[in-house]
Amino acid sequence: MAVTIGTLTISINSLVRKGYVIKRGLRRIKRVVFVNLSSKGEAAFSRNEELYDQMVNSMLEDLEDNEMDILMKSLLKVNRCIKQNKT
Repeated sequence: MAVTIGTLTISINSLVRKGYVIKRGLRRIKRVVFVNLSSKGEAAFSRNEELYDQMVNSMLEDLEDNEMDILMKSLLKVNRCIKQNKT
């Protein structure tokens, strides 16, 4: 699944307008753009990272050892498949 340049541009511009991202371009090469998180973007990333960690930990804490083994093997297979199918 590839993301088009147009979709990426719209998404980045939306994040710039909301203040989460800072976009800088090169004068010589108009098609090259550098994107960094703003301080507001870094704060949002940190908050979301903590929330996702808590959510995943709460889901995993009820798994039995054999269920955890099955989950890990399945996730490794999914990861391998995704890596093989990159275009």
